[in-house]
Amino acid sequence: DVCSSDLGLARSLRERGTDARLHGRRPAGEHHPPAPDEVPFEERDPAVEGWHLDWPSRWHIAASQINRLAPCIYIPNYDADYSCMAPLLSEDVRVVGVGHSDDPWHYDHLCRIGPCCDGIVGVSAAISNHLKMIAPEFSSRMETIPYGVALPDGDRAAFPQARSPDSGHRLRIIYAGRLVREQKRALDVVAVARMLRDRNVPFEMIVVGDGALRGDMERAVHDLIRERR
Repeated sequence: DVCSSDLGLARSLRERGTDARLHGRRPAGEHHPPAPDEVPFEERDPAVEGWHLDWPSRWHIAASQINRLAPCIYIPNYDADYSCMAPLLSEDVRVVGVGHSDDPWHYDHLCRIGPCCDGIVGVSAAISNHLKMIAPEFSSRMETIPYGVALPDGDRAAFPQARSPDSGHRLRIIYAGRLVREQKRALDVVAVARMLRDRNVPFEMIVVGDGALRGDMERAVHDLIRERR
């Protein structure tokens, strides 16, 4: 299925002059694919979705659709069901796998399709290093491209001032997400807060979310909460 991250990637690539398009099952209900004039949507042959077909037959049909677009780059992303068609793709189709998070699912997916990948991207050094440890045979094809968020131009001038302990400003840090160990490593924000306090950096940390680590985090930052950090 097409998800928001797929759409965002395709839109960003098209803004940079790359012919990027989505390939998959047409979403049902209110989650419709983008308009054709925004991002082309290659609908997977409805026959592929029929339960009367076995998986190898589905992979062959989907691979033939991708091969018709060659030369191109195929990024399976979260589509573990159909990424098994990678061995059926032509030499003119480059396959790029992505390790999005420190999650067993992503590692298992990349280990399965790794032999067919021309490149494998880890979004952090920790993820790339773990991939190299569990699948050293793919090391030569791995790259680390960290996730990042660009600062708005209007805030760049103010940012250095906010970091200065003598400026009277506080560095504001906001974590918004699930409070879990895998993928998010939410307890790391506690270590960050203590490091800032030890370095006498004025700061305010806001945590928005819930999850299995909530109780542990509240106990770990009890003193920081009393200090109104």
